[in-house]
Amino acid sequence: MKAHGLVLAGGVPREAATSRRAQVVLPEPNRRLATECTTVWTAEEGLPALAVTVDCGCRSVRDLTVGMSQDAPSMLASLDDAPVAAVGHPHDVPYRVELGSDHGSV
Repeated sequence: MKAHGLVLAGGVPREAATSRRAQVVLPEPNRRLATECTTVWTAEEGLPALAVTVDCGCRSVRDLTVGMSQDAPSMLASLDDAPVAAVGHPHDVPYRVELGSDHGSV
């Protein structure tokens, strides 16, 4: 990750970095989504990738995608389906839905 410029510069004390985090929880659903991905080791499959999209308002999982690849299209599949799953039709997705992520390399 360092060789490809995907690592943040060091030197920021942990307390300072943590205190600047934005509030994630909202009082209503369908306004802010958060994403995360990870891998889970399994004896038979190796390292499948797991991507999850969470609604920060109601704290519910909106979509969960599992696959053998961590490429962008595979990881974005969860995010593509989550807003429509929450409201029922692409035209009903609220204007200015926010997305939060940890800005990881994927």
